[in-house]
Amino acid sequence: MTGKDYLNDRIKTNTSDLFKKMLTILEDIKQEHDRHFALLYSSAPESFKPVIKQANYLDEERMTWFRKRVLDMGNETIRKITAESELIRVEFYHTFKQ
Repeated sequence: MTGKDYLNDRIKTNTSDLFKKMLTILEDIKQEHDRHFALLYSSAPESFKPVIKQANYLDEERMTWFRKRVLDMGNETIRKITAESELIRVEFYHTFKQ
């Protein structure tokens, strides 16, 4: 493994870890939203429930869209950094395991 390959691998791995953590935060937000939304819905008078249900902006379709955006941004970042690394010469004074 060359120094550049090693560096690109580290960039890919660490960037992937970052956007996986972003997805975890997104899931936490969804869980918190659902919890509070359920409390609001259960305590509302019956006549208000259709309006409250309609106000749920963070449904599964929207969450899928947000997840896709996070993954797309992470992958685009990896592609950009990898492409930019092709413009530089990388040397390390260390041997990397294959």
